[in-house]
Amino acid sequence: MSDLNKTNVESKRFTIELDTGQKKKQISGTGSLYDPSGVKNPTINVPITVKVPNLFTRSDYTVFENGDVGKVNSKVFQKVTKETWDKLESTNKDSRTFQTGSGTNTEYYALLATRDGETNKYAYTTAVDKVFVSARDASLFKRDIARENKGETSSISTVSAATQKIIQFKEGLDPKSPNNKTGLSPNGPSVDKAPQQNALEIRGNPIRRKYPELRYPKDRHPTQDHIQFKMLEYKGLTTATLGGIRSGTNALRTLAVGKNREFGTIEGSVTLPMQSKISDLNTVEWGDGQINPLQAVGLGILTADSPFGQVDSLIKQLENKEGLAGNVLTAGKVLAFQEALQVKGLLARTTGAIFNPNTELLFRGPQLRPFGFSFFLAARSQSEASEIKQIIRFFKQGMSIKETPDNLFLKTPNVFNIRYVFGRNGQDHPGLNRIKTCALKSCSVDYNPDNTFMTFEDGTMTAYRITMQFQELLPITESDYLSADHSAAGTSNFLLAPELDEFVTDRSIGF
Repeated sequence: MSDLNKTNVESKRFTIELDTGQKKKQISGTGSLYDPSGVKNPTINVPITVKVPNLFTRSDYTVFENGDVGKVNSKVFQKVTKETWDKLESTNKDSRTFQTGSGTNTEYYALLATRDGETNKYAYTTAVDKVFVSARDASLFKRDIARENKGETSSISTVSAATQKIIQFKEGLDPKSPNNKTGLSPNGPSVDKAPQQNALEIRGNPIRRKYPELRYPKDRHPTQDHIQFKMLEYKGLTTATLGGIRSGTNALRTLAVGKNREFGTIEGSVTLPMQSKISDLNTVEWGDGQINPLQAVGLGILTADSPFGQVDSLIKQLENKEGLAGNVLTAGKVLAFQEALQVKGLLARTTGAIFNPNTELLFRGPQLRPFGFSFFLAARSQSEASEIKQIIRFFKQGMSIKETPDNLFLKTPNVFNIRYVFGRNGQDHPGLNRIKTCALKSCSVDYNPDNTFMTFEDGTMTAYRITMQFQELLPITESDYLSADHSAAGTSNFLLAPELDEFVTDRSIGF
């Protein structure tokens, strides 16, 4: 039985309840202490539980050639505070950054447990002891992990049920189908109803979410300046924004600003050397604007406190055929004939004059900044040649369009964060511009840049040239300069992948 494909899914949020083994007395019934007949409601013993909220799973599973669905590997995350997240080991935490109406928001997650798709067993992580409020609660969670692995009833069945439901949704899989080889519980405590699919959401096929950390040259010294490229999944409007649109709250402002976009995390990055030429170009669109005297008169009438009084005053001026009013009356007559006779330029022909157009340069709109990069990648070993091929794959696969399961729609390609990194401290380069999140519009690869056909033993070319054209998703505004660090150049309000937040301390623009 061979693999057909491996798919990644994320469950809805859910809550589990850990049974403490203790009970408390509770009055049966939903009314007052006494029922309508005057008889006191009996008391019952109910379990005392500890709720663990804001959980979700990220899983990958395999669809085999015979239609079986199985080998489910899962990670169980809980949303935590930044303070708790900072205490965790790097292998036991994750985060996600997205844009809201008030700016950038980051959620932090702790990895509490994993599930092995080969053994169908769960294992807790060291994060459990740091996330749970007390050692007792952590012990209860570990106990339920052990119970689930033995096939006994436990709160972890909720975790399995949440994972099973999202796999059923993706594959149209009946829990009782003979092809269901997930080993997950088809039933169990209900999953929270909260994150239902948005009315404006179109779900696409699962995408690749993990790439290696790639770099060229492989032996680059850590203190050398370099350019770093990271990918983000473009998800569209945030859930909060969609809620505001549905309720009519600031819908026009939300769509006009265009900043309330959510981006999913994609692991991995590409690091390339600095280029010989680095530049940026800030532009805005301006154009000629004109208004002739008759149009100005009309504007005056429209903006007057008393339009009818303005018209009456104009008629009185025209009765006096001297000066400006007389000229306007003459021109008005000529224009009337021009319209009737359909002859252009009649005013200039007959009077030798034209209306003063009052030409002025007026602002038309913003322009989005383009950025071009060209890298000559010459491999000095077969392993470095393999790294170069993966780098090219990183950009090509990232910019590719995404499909929906029914092939009715096409989803937006991944977008990119580009950083000039100052090698001495790993932060944004203080002497170079900064770049907002970009779309990769074109990627050109020259497989024979030195006009010499030469390969390694496996057929990999010894050199490649990759040329890419990026463009920012949002224009530069003055608010991007307000918190300026005058020793740096760039833009603030970045849409950054969570992994970059720890490196970026100043996102403002200096010059």
